[in-house]
Amino acid sequence: MNCGHDIDNFGNYPYKADVINKPWKLTCPACDMSFPTNDFASYYKSGLDANGKFQSKLANKSYLVNTLYPEKGKNWGVDDGYGYIDQSGKKYTFIAYYAHWSLWHGGIIRNALNAFTNAYMYTGEQKYADAGIVMLDRIADLYPEMNTLDMTVSNGFQHSNGGVQGKGKIVGSIWETNMVDHFISAYDALYPGFATLGEEAMNLLKTKSKGSKTKPDDLRLNIEIGILHQTYFSVLNGDIKGNSGMHQSTLTRAAVVLDDPKVTPKWLDFVFQPGDGYSTGGNVNILFVDVIDRDGFGTEASPG
Repeated sequence: MNCGHDIDNFGNYPYKADVINKPWKLTCPACDMSFPTNDFASYYKSGLDANGKFQSKLANKSYLVNTLYPEKGKNWGVDDGYGYIDQSGKKYTFIAYYAHWSLWHGGIIRNALNAFTNAYMYTGEQKYADAGIVMLDRIADLYPEMNTLDMTVSNGFQHSNGGVQGKGKIVGSIWETNMVDHFISAYDALYPGFATLGEEAMNLLKTKSKGSKTKPDDLRLNIEIGILHQTYFSVLNGDIKGNSGMHQSTLTRAAVVLDDPKVTPKWLDFVFQPGDGYSTGGNVNILFVDVIDRDGFGTEASPG
């Protein structure tokens, strides 16, 4: 926004972020300026309700002022979460970009969950399971409500949804397949750690749930309902829908990890059932017969 096309020299998704030391800020690699120019961290905190969910109507609008570069005007580079539009009408989605790349898709939340999960698998130490379970349970609290409906491609938000408006949950529907894969795999790997969950972790989650979760089984149920079952519903409505094989693989993973005789056979049958690939059937049987040949599977899934 400041240095014009100089940023193009840094390729796709060029902005840098330091989530720990400079939360809610992106830094341009070309001119080293930071965006958004307002104190979004304080704005966000001021808008959290009693349940820890952001409500824009509660947020303090006094934080929507350019404090980094006041010489450029009080509104320059200010983002309330829905982007900044410059004088030419171009939209810059700083906060959405930050949430996508720095928090979720390849960001600190997903990476931390993976790190705790891998550490537990390699060492067996309960402290890693505790940390991973806390993260999973809190993700499961929010995942059912996550969507991209108010941040559509037509409104300037670039999602990996194949151009289908509003489809996706944390990210666009195509990359959501990979996102939820990480959650499901983490639950599978951390499962033994629920039985020996530490008191500190359990007390934290009990407090966050206002006492509705009092034992590890409550956490398991919350994660299974909030993530694994949501995977099935989201495949059906297209919020989790990638290229052929992506969402089918994700749903299969959820079915196997859940291992529930009431739903696992149903989900697996759906994956192979003839249909449109998602809402009426995963269509994998047809793919095996009509699409895969002696050279394998084509398009983006092909090797080499």
